[in-house]
Amino acid sequence: MKNFKELNKLGFLGFLGFLGLIGILYNGEIHTISFCAFFVFFRYFNIMPDELFKENLRKAATPAFFLTLTSLSASMVISIISDKTSNIENGLGISFSIAMISFIGIFAYLQHKEGKGLE
Repeated sequence: MKNFKELNKLGFLGFLGFLGLIGILYNGEIHTISFCAFFVFFRYFNIMPDELFKENLRKAATPAFFLTLTSLSASMVISIISDKTSNIENGLGISFSIAMISFIGIFAYLQHKEGKGLE
């Protein structure tokens, strides 16, 4: 068993997958199934983060952050112009989805590229 300091902290994102299960089982909300994609992060508990891993993490997080910032700002402007508060709720959901999809997609691509380079 590893010490807490030796664990890769990225693995804790895997616990967000339980939000998807809770939403499906207790509320019957099928829309929360996308949270189950976070279960893939449990595999990172056993990976020791080296410099390349941290660099790939930074490369994936930076565009995800700016895409979220842009989409959230756009949804706020749209909600102000249209004077509907429901646009804010939709904008939050869309910007969260954009952040997660872009982060996971870019990080998976970089991890695949790194693994391909080792062959």
